[in-house]
Amino acid sequence: MSAQVRASHLLVKHRDSRRPSSWKEATVTRSPEEALAMVQQFRQQIAASPDVPAAFAELASRESHCGSARSGGDLGWFGRGQMQQQFEDVAFGLQAAQQRAAARPAARPAVQRASVRARVAAPEAPERAPESPRGFPIPAQQLPELITKETVRALEAELDNGAAIAALRRFNDNLAALPADSWEAKLRPVMHELAYNLESFNPAFTAVLLKVQSTIGLSDYVRRDQALKHLIQPLAGEYGMHNNEPQARTHRELFSIWYADLLKEPLEDLLAAAPRPAAAERFFHQMMRDINGACEEPVQQACYAMGYNLAIEYLADYEKTWMLDSFRALNQRVLAPAGRPLTEWVFLEVHAEGEAEHAAIGHEAVVSFVPAEQEAVLRRAIQDHDRDMAAFYNHLADLLQ
Repeated sequence: MSAQVRASHLLVKHRDSRRPSSWKEATVTRSPEEALAMVQQFRQQIAASPDVPAAFAELASRESHCGSARSGGDLGWFGRGQMQQQFEDVAFGLQAAQQRAAARPAARPAVQRASVRARVAAPEAPERAPESPRGFPIPAQQLPELITKETVRALEAELDNGAAIAALRRFNDNLAALPADSWEAKLRPVMHELAYNLESFNPAFTAVLLKVQSTIGLSDYVRRDQALKHLIQPLAGEYGMHNNEPQARTHRELFSIWYADLLKEPLEDLLAAAPRPAAAERFFHQMMRDINGACEEPVQQACYAMGYNLAIEYLADYEKTWMLDSFRALNQRVLAPAGRPLTEWVFLEVHAEGEAEHAAIGHEAVVSFVPAEQEAVLRRAIQDHDRDMAAFYNHLADLLQ
């Protein structure tokens, strides 16, 4: 069994971050120097407390820009190769229950991370030898070179200026500006589309897992196993399942609760009365066609599916963070003054806080499996999802005009 550590961190973004926005701040304007000063101040506050772990968790839950804030900054257990190298080196270098502060660029976006807490698990065991297509060990030098983290980050960065980002911005601008006298009529069909869209990602994630698993005998066992371990985590989270935690509500249940609070009617009534959500259906069928049949060769198809999944998770960070901000604006401007404030925020908050971690997991899945020679396949998959998501959200933006 490979060594693992458990670490917590407190994340502070600055204006030079790749995406200067988070669940905590819609637009981050502080300088890198100001972010570092905040990190140092937090460290002093924590060190001065008689209960350092509790102080860290309480401060991280309020001040961290990472989705791990909802668990007091706890990142859970992880092994080598799952985090940024600098962060990993610090975490694995600490003794049990030891605490130190560190500031470094994060995986995405470039940010300052601080105050690592780690515990060392079992000693590292020898890795399993790779397998050949017939199940026999393959010499390591015969395995194809894996795509680098830097290359994957560059591909992700292309999405920052893509069509989906423009469509999401347009949708959220229209959402925040909905008129007080017609917001319900405009929003109801949009919510129907979003309900279908939310559930449609689960079969898409499952299809990605199947494509990777179907390369058995054609891809390296260890690499395939690592990729699957990463890919299954977000899918399990959709059903309220998280490591070492009791099963929580599914995301579909949370959406239903949110919808009922927002529109004052059960989601089931909307689904039964409204016509089929045409845009969400088109989006779903296009996703499944791409994930299942964009390439003929199985390993190449698996690489494509992982690239498509990477784009889903990366753009979802923007999608859910901005949606939370837009509904907060709508609530403050329209809902609360009308005496019907939105009180059920869990669905929006869970996604806004957790999608960055899902994006990082998708990134790690890619770099653990995809050969460098498949970069063009990854880019095509990313561009395809960018196109598909842009079409969906431009349709929703039209509904809100």
